[in-house]
Amino acid sequence: MHNAGARRWVIGLLAGVVLVNHPVDGRQTSGGDWPRVQISDPVTRDAAKRALTAASAWLAHPNCAPLFAEFQDSTGIPLQERLRQMETTPQGYLGLVFFFDGAQHPTCKRDGILAFTAVGSRTVYLCGREFERAWKRDRREVQATIIHEMLHSLGLGENPPAPRDISNRVKNRCWQ
Repeated sequence: MHNAGARRWVIGLLAGVVLVNHPVDGRQTSGGDWPRVQISDPVTRDAAKRALTAASAWLAHPNCAPLFAEFQDSTGIPLQERLRQMETTPQGYLGLVFFFDGAQHPTCKRDGILAFTAVGSRTVYLCGREFERAWKRDRREVQATIIHEMLHSLGLGENPPAPRDISNRVKNRCWQ
């Protein structure tokens, strides 16, 4: 069982690495289907798809757009420019990110962690049933978490800015 979980984690990471080297079709939209949600547990998968749909609606709000100009990757390029280079929008990019169940990963065992990714990877791991319980408890926090991880996927590092600062800026800018 442990090897299978590790194997899924490595495959997800490799999928993200492969995608980074391919052009992005800027016409892609996230829609409501979310084919890149690769989570077998139906309860967690449903929470993930609902959270992605809600986060996508936040990204469509005009107040959210400046967030991508405020944050930069490690080389100082604004994330807005990264999206422009990929010929996509924040919503379109969210539709290109893969989501896997990371519940068995040690990162998900830490208190308060709902999701994680590596900077620049298009693979995000959701912390299984903890993610689902958080969705029921505080949808606004979970929507901010999805966008927070998306920002890391685009190249935003952490510390600085502090994780809580990232999520608060997401909520302040994008919450409708």
